[in-house]
Amino acid sequence: CTNFDIVDAIDEFEWAMKNVEGVHSTISLPGLAKVVNAGWNEGVVKWRVLARAPEVLAQSVTPIDTSTGLLNSDCSAMQVLLFMSDHQGATLARVVQAVKDYNVEFAKRPVAKQLEFKLASGNAGVMAATNEAVAAAKIEELVALFSALVLMCLLTFRSLSATLCIILPLALVSLLNNALMAMLGIGIKVSTLPVIALGVGVGVDYGIYLYDRIEVHLHEGQSLREAYYRALVER
Repeated sequence: CTNFDIVDAIDEFEWAMKNVEGVHSTISLPGLAKVVNAGWNEGVVKWRVLARAPEVLAQSVTPIDTSTGLLNSDCSAMQVLLFMSDHQGATLARVVQAVKDYNVEFAKRPVAKQLEFKLASGNAGVMAATNEAVAAAKIEELVALFSALVLMCLLTFRSLSATLCIILPLALVSLLNNALMAMLGIGIKVSTLPVIALGVGVGVDYGIYLYDRIEVHLHEGQSLREAYYRALVER
């Protein structure tokens, strides 16, 4: 904690994060060390800086206990806490991307050999990681779901046209469902992702039932219009 280059780099990172849209406030070891340093000098604001002398820097850092979570006993890990203005998916994604972009530029500096910024946990961190996993799983889920439905419909009805009659309206409904969620500001999260799959499942159940009843009535010699009407009124 007395290496000025490392502490100063953390301070620069904190300043960069403060200026990211969506970050409400930050707390870090260097930030508190500045306050302590000013406190040792009658609270004069101009002393709210990081001292280059290791002894003075140590004096500023020592009052900050490991119980704060901002550092560990050997200073091999020092947290920078970011508090968000909200926990919307767009805000979390913006902050996470800002950290990743900063790391790309920071890797070019000599001090990067001694220091590495990593995305950690916390409420916002866990939510951001969850959102990334959900976004990746969404496509996989829909592809697997519709692939299974197409296969089962083909095996059941032995007809490509019948399968398309069931799957295409279902795909349209899924698209409209995603559009409605976007309009209402409902993000894709762990709690909302199953709703999409549930909607597809309920929709395909009714679609298969409806088509099956239409097929039965057509085989009875009824017209398509009459068969469709009979299928709708049956229970």
